[in-house]
Amino acid sequence: MSKEANKRKQDFLLTFFNGSPEYQTKEVNGFLLVKHINGDTKNWEVAIFTPESYKKSQENKLF
Repeated sequence: MSKEANKRKQDFLLTFFNGSPEYQTKEVNGFLLVKHINGDTKNWEVAIFTPESYKKSQENKLF
């Protein structure tokens, strides 16, 4: 995926959240969207998880 396409995707995913600058999770159509700060770019981005993969990520403290 090109940088521009990824930026458009992230911009779209961020519309599911309010504008407050904080870590947030939201369930959408059976998936968990996780708004978090990217440690490299210092920008907000959204990760998409299945409920199972989110549970595993929390067990491993990915976010």
